Amino acid sequence: MIVPRYGVFASNALHWIMERQDFNPIPYERFLIGAFDLGSDNQFYEVQLPDLSNFNNVVHILLTNLGVLNGCLCLCSGHPTITDPIDIWVMKEYNVKESWTRLISFLPTGPDLNSTTKPLAYSRCGNKVMLLDCYDTYSKLIWYDLKTKSITTILLLGEDGADICLAELLVIICCGGVVNASRGAGGVGVDVGCVTLLETI
Repeated sequence: MIVPRYGVFASNALHWIMERQDFNPIPYERFLIGAFDLGSDNQFYEVQLPDLSNFNNVVHILLTNLGVLNGCLCLCSGHPTITDPIDIWVMKEYNVKESWTRLISFLPTGPDLNSTTKPLAYSRCGNKVMLLDCYDTYSKLIWYDLKTKSITTILLLGEDGADICLAELLVIICCGGVVNASRGAGGVGVDVGCVTLLETI
């Protein structure tokens, strides 16, 4: 079974969180990161997960997202309860289990349970990480400050949310809101703090 997410592109491969065929009663050992090489090999292989021994139920995994930060594969844990922290891990050296590093850990920003969080990009200054926080009926873009460990909401979105398209292109889809946009060569620019987000046209 593939956890219902689209593939995440990093290191010339697409990645998914998948459930092993052989049943394992330990939740964090039931799943793996499956990868498909888009290069000359065209083969499937396994990428080692970080240490997820604190995942005590399957819902943790089902709410977990993969992403890419600065070209590195990353994993953002879900939080089935408001006391479960959101952890974001970055694999600094591809497919080396020991290179997984926990970059961020914080408690959920909203009261809703079973929400998902996904890292999108670093700020230009490198001191913040932009995250997409998704709930049942809305989502929001937030900054996490790596120095102060503080969180700031920068934009409320509809259900569609936002995501990365291509390596250096961030697309915002805003439902029912007003966003100041400026047209430039190759796209529409939207300023939200330290970065300019682009929607291709």
